[in-house]
Amino acid sequence: MRIRAAAGIAGLLFAGCPFPTRNWGRLRTPEMVEQRSGVTADLRAVMVVDEETAWASGTGGTWLRTIDAGRTWKSGTVPGAEQLDFRSLAAFDGRRAIVLSAGSPARMFRTADGGVSWREVYRNDGPEIFFDALRFADESRGYALADPIGGRFVLLETTDSGETWTGVPGPEARPGEGAFAASNSALAVRGELLWFATGGSAARVFRSADRGRTWSGTDVPAPSGGPSRGVFSLAFVDERRGALVGGDYQAPSAPGAFATTEDGGITWTPGKTPGGYRSSVVFLGDIRLVATGTSGTDSAEEVFGVGFGLGEDFGLIAVFEGDFLEKEFDGVFGLEALRD
Repeated sequence: MRIRAAAGIAGLLFAGCPFPTRNWGRLRTPEMVEQRSGVTADLRAVMVVDEETAWASGTGGTWLRTIDAGRTWKSGTVPGAEQLDFRSLAAFDGRRAIVLSAGSPARMFRTADGGVSWREVYRNDGPEIFFDALRFADESRGYALADPIGGRFVLLETTDSGETWTGVPGPEARPGEGAFAASNSALAVRGELLWFATGGSAARVFRSADRGRTWSGTDVPAPSGGPSRGVFSLAFVDERRGALVGGDYQAPSAPGAFATTEDGGITWTPGKTPGGYRSSVVFLGDIRLVATGTSGTDSAEEVFGVGFGLGEDFGLIAVFEGDFLEKEFDGVFGLEALRD
């Protein structure tokens, strides 16, 4: 979803909402380690490959890579992409990665030599195209999600590691509904299952059990009713258990949204809301969860069906605004963690 200036929009509170609530306990602000990127671009996407390797991307055609667990970062600009905003990213190892720009003209580039060279693998000059996320099920099969065109969400699929892309019919959108390109995490993929989250006029999670061929959508407990409100990120620890976060990016200090599912995204139960808008959520292992946004970062240990314990020791790489993380760790857009 395109980010538009809309001053004076208040956050939506959940008093009297129709969703059942669960006492999840309080979230804790985690300890994080500052890492300097060496760039001044806004970075929106990050992908952790292994304990040493991670990639990030953002405005000005910028990409970054570390192969020493973040102690140093190599950065560059994709030639010819200086005006593009790479809000979506996928990475396979220290040499192979894909970056995808958000708005029109949309471009996708692939490197196989650690960023030394980049090759265009997809382009779309349509004035309405706006990509929100890029995710892979494995090294071969991946998906790119874009805002609705003609009343339907746009979905691309690759089965050859991003060399070629074909369209898959997306589900119908309500008027004014879209996805958010805040952290490359509005889309999640596990095996045959795909999920994506929406906002704007409606806050929903769409679910497909057949690689995006058919979809079902459900309303979820998150702010909606305005272009800056909704679900911004979702993550799954397995095929049944997942979490979502969101809020209102125009009111970042207003209470955000947090909910979990234990049935594969069919139903969602709200938990204790974080203290502000959150744009990304990840699981670290099976039970530990971290959520972040421009107004703060939270950490907790989640036991589905039981509640929160508190946890603060973890390792992650955060995407941040500007050239380094502020000491309070505000201004963070996205997170990514290693999968077991």
